[in-house]
Amino acid sequence: MDRSALLGFIAAADKKLAESYKVHDAEKLAYMRLAKLVEETGELSAEVLKRFGRQHESKLVDGVKDDLENELADVIITALLLAKCLDVDPDRCLERKIEKIKKKLDL
Repeated sequence: MDRSALLGFIAAADKKLAESYKVHDAEKLAYMRLAKLVEETGELSAEVLKRFGRQHESKLVDGVKDDLENELADVIITALLLAKCLDVDPDRCLERKIEKIKKKLDL
């Protein structure tokens, strides 16, 4: 998927989700999105632990690669939805952060 298609999807999903949440306050919506990001990050963490057999035995069921990939995609999508909600340009913030990392790692 290219960048413009991804951002188009994010815009459409943002609108649909905001309508379904029935939340019109930007601050409340941002907190809801942040809570969702934390939830999705936890699910990704569980999949990574499963991948390497580090999950508690009661939760250690056969995972498939799709589970891990789906959870990673959920984190990315939810982070982009939060960025949109906070009026943060993902391209600009990624470019700035990458430059900082390049300097730090001498790349």
